[in-house]
Amino acid sequence: MLRAQAKSRLDDRNDLLKLWEQVRRSCNLCIIVHLEGAASAFYSERKSINHNPKMTQKLDNYLRTHRKNSGLSQQEVAVVVGCCTGAMVSRHERSHHLPPLRRAIAYEALFGVPISDIFAGLSDRVEKEIETELRKLERHLQSTSGKGRHAPLVARKLVWMAERRDFQHAK
Repeated sequence: MLRAQAKSRLDDRNDLLKLWEQVRRSCNLCIIVHLEGAASAFYSERKSINHNPKMTQKLDNYLRTHRKNSGLSQQEVAVVVGCCTGAMVSRHERSHHLPPLRRAIAYEALFGVPISDIFAGLSDRVEKEIETELRKLERHLQSTSGKGRHAPLVARKLVWMAERRDFQHAK
C-alpha cells in the first residue's frame, strides 16, 4: 500500500515537473504559481529557477514575496524584525522607504535569504553604479603620473582593480 502511494506521489511530481518545463518554455513572463498538497514538495525543490535575464527585470525587492510565502502578516513581520507597525513593512515592500541596515539584516535572518536576493533590483543597480564609478576611478589613476612617492599606492590600486575585474569575469 505504501509503495503504491509513494509511486503515485512520484508520478504526480514527475507530471508537475513536465508541466512546469512546458509552461516555462512557452511563457515569456515570470509566473508565480501557488502550489498546494503534493505540489508543495515540488515547489520547495524548485525555489531557485533560472530565468533568461534579458526577458525578466528584477523587482526592487522581494520582501512581499517572501512574506507571503511564509504566511506571515505585515504586522507579524514588524514584530519579529523590530518595526513599530505593519505599515512600515508595507513601505519597505513597496520600496517607498529603504529599511535601515539592521532591519535589512533582520529580514535576511527571518526569511533565510541573502539581502542581495531580497533587494535584488536595488542590488543590481548598486552593483552597476559601483562598476561605473570604479571604471572612472581606474581611468583617472591610469592617467595620473605614477611617479614620485604616490606611485606604489597608485600601482597597488590598479593591480587590485585588475584582480577584482578578473575575479568578477570568472564568476
